[in-house]
Amino acid sequence: MAAKKPAPKRKRGRKATPDDKKRKIVEAVCKEIQSGISKVDAGHLAGVSPPTLRKWLDEDPELLAIFKKAEAELKVRWIAEADELSHTGNRAGWQWYAWKLERRFAEWRREAKDKDDTPAVKVELVGIDVSKI
Repeated sequence: MAAKKPAPKRKRGRKATPDDKKRKIVEAVCKEIQSGISKVDAGHLAGVSPPTLRKWLDEDPELLAIFKKAEAELKVRWIAEADELSHTGNRAGWQWYAWKLERRFAEWRREAKDKDDTPAVKVELVGIDVSKI
């Protein structure tokens, strides 16, 4: 009897995702982002976890550029829609878009604006009788 050859050892872990598959998944995520869905939910809809998506974007500047473009397009669309509603007098409508922008994009948050736009001024009233003002 011939000796049996040992079975080849299996490699542990998952196979690396090919670049074209990554790109298609990121494009699917971007399509969802452009519709207004959160990054996390868009990733889940495309079948990728948030840590994996972050890893792919960190590793590939081209994919990151596609992702950033999708976010910028969403931001531009929301600003345009808010602007259009503000000119029609629809206060609730444009405020809704402003609220969405504040929650979605850090640079639109009130706290960030207060920190960046407010100059640090200290006023001391010395020797002034405030009761005469």
